[in-house]
Amino acid sequence: MAICFRLIGEFNHKLDPTNIFGSVKFGGKRRAELGDRVDKLLAECRIWEGYVGAGPYFTGGAFSIADIVVLPFFGTIIDGLGLRRADYPNLHAWYERCKSRPSVAKQPWFEAFAAEKKNEEQHVLAAPVA
Repeated sequence: MAICFRLIGEFNHKLDPTNIFGSVKFGGKRRAELGDRVDKLLAECRIWEGYVGAGPYFTGGAFSIADIVVLPFFGTIIDGLGLRRADYPNLHAWYERCKSRPSVAKQPWFEAFAAEKKNEEQHVLAAPVA
């Protein structure tokens, strides 16, 4: 349980405040206008890529509250901002595992968000990592 609290705290302090999706979706910002916010977000994603590792989930073998808390965020950056699978394969695999869980798959959020996945104009994270 302690790892759940640590991950949720880290999410609240380092990932969630970036709110790049809001700036892109509602503010019309593109990569060049976001400055170092993109670099900071990608650096944090690299850390979370390591946290999930081979998974299957952030705390190891069990789906936990940590996965539930960060799932919408990673959904917005994977589907909505185009986080590259080639650069973050563990996060993508984790995301697909989570979405395939019956308790998650029936959530309308994924269907409602499908259009974001197709909107390549707002995929500011799609450029290869340098």
